[in-house]
Amino acid sequence: TGAYLMGKLTTGMLVDYVGGGRVTLALGIFLSSLGSIGIAFVSLFPLICIFWGGARYFQAMGWPSIAKLIYNWFEPRQYARIWSITSMASRSGSILTGLFISLLIQFAGYGWREVLWTCGGVGVGVAVVVACLLRDSPVQVGLPPVCPGENGKEGEDESVLLDGPDKEPAAPDGVGVTGGRAGPSVWSEVHRFVREPRFWLMAFALAMMTALFEWEAWIPTFIDQTFDVQDSVPPLIGTTFSAGCLVALLLGSVLLPRISRKLQAIVICGSMLCNVLVCGVLLYTTARRAPGENGQSTEGLPFSSALLVLFGFTLALPVYIPMSVFSLDFGGDSCSLLIGILDGMAYSAALLFDLSLGFIVDGSNGWVTATGILLTLSVVGFVSLLGFQIMDIHVRAKSIPDLTFPVSVQNDKTQ
Repeated sequence: TGAYLMGKLTTGMLVDYVGGGRVTLALGIFLSSLGSIGIAFVSLFPLICIFWGGARYFQAMGWPSIAKLIYNWFEPRQYARIWSITSMASRSGSILTGLFISLLIQFAGYGWREVLWTCGGVGVGVAVVVACLLRDSPVQVGLPPVCPGENGKEGEDESVLLDGPDKEPAAPDGVGVTGGRAGPSVWSEVHRFVREPRFWLMAFALAMMTALFEWEAWIPTFIDQTFDVQDSVPPLIGTTFSAGCLVALLLGSVLLPRISRKLQAIVICGSMLCNVLVCGVLLYTTARRAPGENGQSTEGLPFSSALLVLFGFTLALPVYIPMSVFSLDFGGDSCSLLIGILDGMAYSAALLFDLSLGFIVDGSNGWVTATGILLTLSVVGFVSLLGFQIMDIHVRAKSIPDLTFPVSVQNDKTQ
């Protein structure tokens, strides 16, 4: 997680410099896959840490690269839908990976080394496909560049790029604004980010929610130490979290584009409030189990699995959509830099969460304390997200005097 954090803080600048996203996305997949393969062939703990840290560092190239591709290919009014679909792909990958690993362990008799080099080999193949087939912008395939505010429809007024720099179409060679073309420096953009109150509210809310998201990595251990199950069951149940995320993002991709930004904020904050309730129930059910019962039976396993589905379902939209849309709207051509900074700050919280939980779960009533921390993070994340959404709506309302007109009419009035 520490390597992933450093990757988030540094790779966003690289993506903005290159400008397209295709090269950095393919490179990140390729190098992280090599890191996974490398772990499978070493035995010394320091080498395992180096390879795994390198794999996590290059994985961090993914989200900033995707942000740049979305910025180059789609109009602002499409951001919520596209981010929902993209996030669905991310969650689908987690589900398929969990199922794939369970099958390799259960039926092929694979150990952890065989699992790593197999998954790494698949990743190398995906990197080659991405490098060959993906394009940085519509210009590279003979289509007109994308500009904000085009084809605006009534009810989609708040999707205009209101507070970021003007969107410039990507150059045919894929070189971005902060690279081969004149544009703001990295530090001037960072200064613009930190002067915005919404940046800090979003950063704090995202930090809490990302720490909650890190619970996904602890689910197999939680199931293994709490219930009497076979070795192949914990990673399989771990996919329930991603299944809940996938369903939420699927519904979000259908619902969010059809409603205004105000209603989107209500849906997202309502989802986070439901996450608070789920965390409360998870704490209650965990506390009810006597310490001596842990690992002794499967009683309560179906209900706990259902809670994990709901945990992912209620957390997915608040984690993925507000930060991603805000990064494109406010970040503009520096969206990869902004999304990298926000993600880096968020994974700082995830790193602290992992370090803390590593000590906590080994103590008396460790999992009760861990689920109590989840509830605390959820409450603080909800309050911070609510504050961000209220301020964001207020800023947009000030930017658009009359929200009853479609985009084209507003532009005519302004002129």
